[in-house]
Amino acid sequence: MKDIPWYIGRYDRRNDRFSYFKVVAQQTDKGWHAIDNPKKMFPRTGEVELTGFDASKLRPNDWIVFQVDSGARSKLARAKNPCRIYPYYDLSPAQTLLESRRRLSLEGIETCGEPGLWAIRFEAGGVILANLAESKPGCFILSRNQNVAEYAFNDGGLIAVSGLSKNNQMFYMPGADASPTRLHDWTPDKNYIENAAQLIADADSSMMIATWLRKHADGQNGKLKSGVDDLLAAAQALRSGELAKKLEEEDSLSRELAKALLNDGHIAALLERQIQNIAEEERTRLRSEQRKALDAAFSDERLRRREAIEAEMTLFQTERKSEIERQIAQSRLDEEERLRAEFAEKRLSIEKTLKHEKDAFESEIDRLKNAAADLCRQNESQRQTLSSLEAERAVSSSALRDAEERVALARSELEKINAAIVEKARRMAHATIPEIRLPAEAKTVSRIELDRIVSEHNLLTSEGKILMEKFLTLTLAGECPLLYGPETQDFLAIAASLISSGRAIRQIADPTMITYEDLWVRAGSGLATPLYPGIVAERRLTASHDLRRYRTRRMFRRALLVACAERRVAQWRSAPAISGLRHNGE
Repeated sequence: MKDIPWYIGRYDRRNDRFSYFKVVAQQTDKGWHAIDNPKKMFPRTGEVELTGFDASKLRPNDWIVFQVDSGARSKLARAKNPCRIYPYYDLSPAQTLLESRRRLSLEGIETCGEPGLWAIRFEAGGVILANLAESKPGCFILSRNQNVAEYAFNDGGLIAVSGLSKNNQMFYMPGADASPTRLHDWTPDKNYIENAAQLIADADSSMMIATWLRKHADGQNGKLKSGVDDLLAAAQALRSGELAKKLEEEDSLSRELAKALLNDGHIAALLERQIQNIAEEERTRLRSEQRKALDAAFSDERLRRREAIEAEMTLFQTERKSEIERQIAQSRLDEEERLRAEFAEKRLSIEKTLKHEKDAFESEIDRLKNAAADLCRQNESQRQTLSSLEAERAVSSSALRDAEERVALARSELEKINAAIVEKARRMAHATIPEIRLPAEAKTVSRIELDRIVSEHNLLTSEGKILMEKFLTLTLAGECPLLYGPETQDFLAIAASLISSGRAIRQIADPTMITYEDLWVRAGSGLATPLYPGIVAERRLTASHDLRRYRTRRMFRRALLVACAERRVAQWRSAPAISGLRHNGE
């Protein structure tokens, strides 16, 4: 049952078997919402039919909640589990039941909806079901001659439906087992008193009057609730009863009754109290009449004063309006005259400016035309020059290609000549210089061991050891250190003993050296220098991969860098002299 949705329907019509309700709202997870297109959800007419429900008390625009019976086979959807609901209005803020009745009877309530049975909440935590009629559009008042049932209010019975009106429309659903806690007779006072007087007039005894009074008393507390006006009306009604008849028939009895009433202290007190009440009522009435008269006089005086002030204001507004219109017309004329003068002045200024700019533009146009003619002549001259230059470029390109061909031919011839010279020098060097015999094996030492050998050498001073470390480092790194001084030969002999088994090749400075190739072939004669056998030996070691002689080969390779001496001649003059050898006695 919880998974089946609930709907709200409005009673429309009925026949012998079914009652028909138009579906207007549906309950979802987010609350009650109006259905935009009921015919789409309930095809054909957007209605459901209901059977087995007492619809004789229903009137058009009455409301129910229901579920749809999915198992029924009919053309229209069939409703089940119907419950009556009522449009709801809240009068609980500072509204007792009597105040609620007064407001519903006299002022009415302004809300949206239809006439019919409404649920009205009041202050005491109760809710009543009352018939409301529409007094004017959007305003409902209490219908006449009805008994109103009061129920205990249930917060869970409120239903708020969004989309039916501008604001959410509220409904109230009493519990299934809810029963009235009270019944209120809300018949109008005039009809109530008329009924009481009629019954009193027909009464034959005091017992019947008492019975009638108990019958018309408040059903909840057993007391007769009526005001002064009701009591007076009841007294007037009593005169037409059995007591009045007996008093008319027996005049003496009425006199005795009057004396008894006057002599009775309780009756006298009641009369005095009634006189005071009447005086108070008269005083209140006179005060009210005076207040009404004063209000009327004040209203008349206020109306007269207002009419006089309005007439004066109308006259003042007319005069002021005429004066303002004259001022506006004069201001408009003055402003138009000023604008005409200013317009004429600006027009003359603009014409002068335009004439000056026109002359300037015409002179500029003439200058640009002359410049364009000069540029055309220059362009023609440049075009002729470009044509002659292109012809010269073609001739020069042809000559350049011929020269490049001759240069390539000369370069190939020169390479052949150089190869022949080198080959001839090699044959001459082999014929004139004996082969250098290298040691059978060379010992490989590490950097740490070489540092130890240098530091333990007895022929070197501390400065000589530092200088030897620098010399060996530069030599092994591929550099060519320059040495000079009186002890240079001794220093080189010690260095040769450390890294080349005491052997060294000496090259005497030759002024005929031009390039680095002159180190192994003498310029002019083409003879081999003493360095040439070392180069030959280095090539042989490279071809045989003799690793034991690899360090000797590296030493010869370093010697090839002597060609850098041409760039370092200037360093010879600034290099320090060798002074690091131990002498006898040191």
